[in-house]
Amino acid sequence: PLVFLVPSVALLFHYIVKRNKTELCQGFLALSLALGLNGVITNVIKVIVGRPRPDFFYRCFPDGNPELENVSDISLACKGEEAEILEGRKSFPSGHASCKLLRIWLS
Repeated sequence: PLVFLVPSVALLFHYIVKRNKTELCQGFLALSLALGLNGVITNVIKVIVGRPRPDFFYRCFPDGNPELENVSDISLACKGEEAEILEGRKSFPSGHASCKLLRIWLS
């Protein structure tokens, strides 16, 4: 909410000073497009990189007891819910960091 609210206030302030509706509309369109693309690109990178979250072990083994005999890949031995395991592989890059970079780029 804050990542959209602050630039929106800046755009409205710019509109009050300049009184140009075209620039206001273009600003809001650019902001909404940038936020949408930021979310999509961040999630695509998260899926490609697949870096595990700090709690991945407990997502993978909810009972806390791994049976790793003759297992070459820990993700093949996971006993947790598949949706939880997939969400546990989306650690990098942080959504907060990508929003911060977007704000820097938009300024």
